[in-house]
Parts: sequence; C-alpha cells; structure tokens
Amino acid sequence: MILPCYGDRIFGMTADDEMAFTFPFDRAEEIVEGLEKTHAGGVRYPVPIYLRYQADFPKSYQKLETLWAESKKS
Repeated sequence: MILPCYGDRIFGMTADDEMAFTFPFDRAEEIVEGLEKTHAGGVRYPVPIYLRYQADFPKSYQKLETLWAESKKS
C-alpha cells in the first residue's frame, strides 16, 4: 500500500484526488484496522495539505494576549 506522506502533501502539494493505492483484498480487514488505529492516534486521511499554517489572530486578540502575559509577570 502506498499513501502520500505528510511531506508529499505539504511540499509536493499532493491533492486528495491524487492519492492512489492498491492492496490484496484478503488484507482489507488489516488495512481498515490500521486506518482506525492511526485515526485514533490523531493521523487523518486525507492529510491536510497546509499543515504549517500559522493562525494570525485579530489585533484586539493580540492586544489582550499582551495584557494577559504582562499581568502574569506581576
């Protein structure tokens, strides 16, 4: 079975419709079990392409964060 890894998704921009794999039918249960375990462990298929996105909060939130951080110092 070949699934694009995180690097393929992030840097190669592999899209959902480009993912392809093959396996013998008698291994289907094992594959489903493996996918269920990776899902339980936090890995999702299809893997999001842009995993390195850094959220930019609104200015008002950033100001509140600064005030909160300063209040923790006192």
